[in-house]
Parts: sequence; C-alpha cells; structure tokens
Amino acid sequence: MRRREFLGGVTGGAALLAGCQAEPVESGANGSGTAGNGTGSTTSGENATDATVGESGGDRTLRVATYPAYLDAPSVSPGGWVKEQFESTHDATLEWVSPEGGINYFIQRRQQNRPIEADVYLGLTVEELVRVDRELGTNADSSGGGGNQGGLFAPAETEPIANYDAIKSKLEFDSANRVIPVGTSYVSLVYDESAIEAPSTFADLLEPAYEGALIAENPTQGATGLRFLLQSIAARGEDGYLNYWSELLNNGTTVLGSWSDSYAAYSDGEAPMVVSYSTDQVFAERAGEDLSQHQVAFLDDGAVPYTDGIATFEETDETDLANTFASFMLSPRVQARTAVLNVGLPAVTNATLPKDFQQLVAVPEEAVEFSYDRLRGNLQGWVEAWSRQVAGR
Repeated sequence: MRRREFLGGVTGGAALLAGCQAEPVESGANGSGTAGNGTGSTTSGENATDATVGESGGDRTLRVATYPAYLDAPSVSPGGWVKEQFESTHDATLEWVSPEGGINYFIQRRQQNRPIEADVYLGLTVEELVRVDRELGTNADSSGGGGNQGGLFAPAETEPIANYDAIKSKLEFDSANRVIPVGTSYVSLVYDESAIEAPSTFADLLEPAYEGALIAENPTQGATGLRFLLQSIAARGEDGYLNYWSELLNNGTTVLGSWSDSYAAYSDGEAPMVVSYSTDQVFAERAGEDLSQHQVAFLDDGAVPYTDGIATFEETDETDLANTFASFMLSPRVQARTAVLNVGLPAVTNATLPKDFQQLVAVPEEAVEFSYDRLRGNLQGWVEAWSRQVAGR
C-alpha cells in the first residue's frame, strides 16, 4: 500500500459523493474461486437453522450484486462460502455480479434506462442509499414509498423473511424499509499502548499530550473517515464541528486519503494512533502481531456503526427468491459465519460468535446513530464544508 498525498484527493466532497469502491475487481466476478475458503467449523446457536422462504426451483437463478472485496479480499471474503452454502441448502443458483463502480454502476444504468440485470444488492450502506436517491431523484418516505419513480430498490417484504425480528434495533437506518441490515462493525481509534495512553473524549485529542498523535482519513474517500467526521458532528454539533477540526489539525492531526493510506502510515510508525475499526485485533492476532500495538479506544464511549444490508431491485422478477436469500443471510448460522469471514459483527441478536473471535472485537457502550432521514438533507453539505475548510489550510 502506497501512501498518497491528502490534498490531491480533496475535491469538494466529490469522491465520496460520486462514490468510489475500495479494492475494485473486474466486472462479473462470480465468487466461485478465491473468495472465502468455507473451511473450518461453523459456530451457531440453538436456533441456527436456515429457513427457506418461498418456492425455489433448480432452474432459478438469483443474481446478487455486491462490492468487489466481498468476493476477493485476501482471507476475509465471505462470497465463496455464501454461494456454496446457499446453493447447497436451496434449490437455486446464486450468481455474483460485481462491477468496478459498485452502486454507481447501477445508478448509471437506471439513468440511461438500461436493464439493471441483478435481483439483489448486498452490502448497501446508508451513504450509498442517500447517493442513490439524490442522483435518481427518488422521494423515499417512511410510508413505504421507497420504490417510486426512477428509484432502484423496492420496500422490503419483511413478513416472509425469517429472523427479521432479531435484527438489532439501532442498525435499521432506512425509514422507507428498503434495506435489511445483515452486518455491522464500528469505527474507533486504534493505538499503540506502549507509545501513548488512550484518549477518552474528543476534547482529549486537543490536549498537548496528543499533539501529532493521530492519523485520520479523508471522509470523502472512505467509510472510516466519514464515520469519524459524523461522530465529531455528534460530539460538537453542526455549528461546532468545523472549528473542532481546525483545532484538531492545529494539534498536529494528519489527514490522509484512504483507510489503506492511513493504516499503512500507522503501521510504519508515523503516529501512534489511527482511525480504524474496532475489529483490528482480529487481523493483528491472525498475523501474529503484538496486540499492544492494536489497542482500541472509543471516544465519549461511543462509535458510529458501519452497517450494510440487502436491498431488492425494483425490476426483479425473483422477489420470492430474494426473500429466501434474505432469510438465509439473517439465519443465526450464516450471520455468525459471515461475521467471522468478513471480520465484523452480526446484525441479529441470536447469532453466536466463536469465543476467541468475540474476545478480540471491541463494542462501544453507545452506537452513535445517523439515520437516512438525517443524512439525506445534510451529508453532502457537511462533507463539502469540511473539504473546503481542510483543503484551504
């Protein structure tokens, strides 16, 4: 991973708002090769059974779109295992669709009145949903009118979806109920305890003890940077977050382009603390690294979750099979295994993680929520204001 200059990536929020997927692969990856080896034991709870909803025939194919890393990221790709397990427990074929542009590919096809050629999108985040509706002019509302003129996704039929009621309440982010959460993680600080003590609050980061100690990411270029920005807005308010960032930068905080850039700089010892994920110790333990250099801290006892979910494309003819797949993805057994493979956390309350995995994952006392309704009218303005201020320094 090569460190990039931050200011070269600031374009008034355009990178995030145009939407770039990290670690792209070529379009049409089918998930049947290197993604997820599917080996090892699967930990499950007492109710860990796959529920089949609707009629599935052997001639039926479900085309599931997702982001490339779900299929081919080294050692942490659930895609191969999900395909194998779904096809072995349901009389249907799962075909992965993974264009380089991610959700933007489908936005563009809708704008061009071209066929979507997929049934389900797996991995949709709240910021991507906001982008979809902004670009397509969709007027989503809480009355179930999410799938209206020009939109991409239909409101979910939750009644036939097994284990839907077990979804953790604070993970649901779409008032129009188009997205069903299937996984989450939390953005936190990761620090080297041999070099620095953990800060407890956002105010702590402005103290002399933390001068030059933090590496953060550009919120226009990745999920971690965006969620750290959102948490600073929650902590300091819409009227105070820009001033806070000025103080943060005055105290020597470094802002780099992406999470990869930032984490590489942290690993190279350029600073003792970085904005990353609270699952960091899982990777460190797997790599045999010293966990003292991978400690996790939550500011103000909270964190903004990184939650993604399943949404069904409006034009699909496979709604029943899409519901079957949603039930499969929400089953406790699949939730537990995909969380481990994706190094995240289940979206449901009744999935049992392996003890050794659970012990390495930190969870904040409070999930700092930013719903679709709040972000749709504000996200673009917040990010653009941040970009203008930081780029102008």
